[in-house]
Amino acid sequence: MIQHNLGIVKYKQEDFIVKEKVIIKSTNGKNYSLFILKRNNCSLFNSLMRLSKIMKLPISRFHFFGEKDKYAVTTQLIWTPKLRFLEERIVTRDFELIYLFDVKEVDSSWMLGNKFKITVRKIAKPEMVEERIKKLIDGKVNIPNYYDIQRFGKRRINHIIGYYLLNSKYYEASYLFLCIYSKNENHKVKKIRRKLNELFVDGSFRIDEAIGIKMPQYMDVEKIFLRILSKTRNFKKVWKEFPSKWTSLFKESYYSYTFNKSIAQKIKTTTKNYFTYEYPIDVPPEFDSFLAGFEKKIELVYPLEKLDIRIGEKIKNREIFLNPMIYSYDFRKDDMFEGYYRLDIEFFLGRGSFATNLLTFILGG
Repeated sequence: MIQHNLGIVKYKQEDFIVKEKVIIKSTNGKNYSLFILKRNNCSLFNSLMRLSKIMKLPISRFHFFGEKDKYAVTTQLIWTPKLRFLEERIVTRDFELIYLFDVKEVDSSWMLGNKFKITVRKIAKPEMVEERIKKLIDGKVNIPNYYDIQRFGKRRINHIIGYYLLNSKYYEASYLFLCIYSKNENHKVKKIRRKLNELFVDGSFRIDEAIGIKMPQYMDVEKIFLRILSKTRNFKKVWKEFPSKWTSLFKESYYSYTFNKSIAQKIKTTTKNYFTYEYPIDVPPEFDSFLAGFEKKIELVYPLEKLDIRIGEKIKNREIFLNPMIYSYDFRKDDMFEGYYRLDIEFFLGRGSFATNLLTFILGG
């Protein structure tokens, strides 16, 4: 659940539905097997790790266009090198994999974007929300194309881990990845991270003791990391052998952070007509030395007027502003919160753009 000034997003999983819009341009050939993956309140990486075990296929063989939200109902395309796939469908409690067919190649141009069907709840002032939606439709305002907060992880430190990796500081990156805990994590995870922290002493790490710590399923990525570290006994080598999907995630998170910050600073110097939305990085002060040079928050700035700005750097030709296509929206009495309204809105965003930016804007931060 995300509480904004003017409403609540993700009160229920079915309040946030995401479907990839993909055009498969060719079905000739048999090099790759295509699947539809449907998830409900389950992260993509958790799904892929479990599928890796079920299908006896290394996780590195699974490919996808985008992560999608965890706390949502999502539908997306994934693919692997061609399999002799015996089951047409794999069904678990929180995800379903459906085999489609085999193709010669998969091209990034297939991915057009995502269609969203979202319900916002507990709206006290629907007229204020509608005014912002109309401004978007009429082109009277533009929304920054920020990378979503999910890119920075639950602890909101992925970009800092990425910074250390990009600067070849593998010990620091490993320490942050395993040990730092935040208020956003549950007590079991915090307890394990504290235990791991105690095993880092004077630049070394008691890996044999760490391997013996029993971890919950939702720390599977940390378990994989420790398993590799127990073999390599080297912080640089463990990151080289760690699945590239995760190593790249941290590095890209740092670039995402610098992109977001550049836009936010430019908006502040261009207009005074804006509001800010802050995501605190709630980690204990004992870790502050590792966060030196970074603020303990991620700040996003949203203009309330149409701007024409440029920044000196672009990441992968990423557009500075969103270009949403709003199909429909409707206000009605909220069936969950008496005396309030709900908003049902459907819209499309191009590849790499996040719905949370649009929702943060129309809900006032």
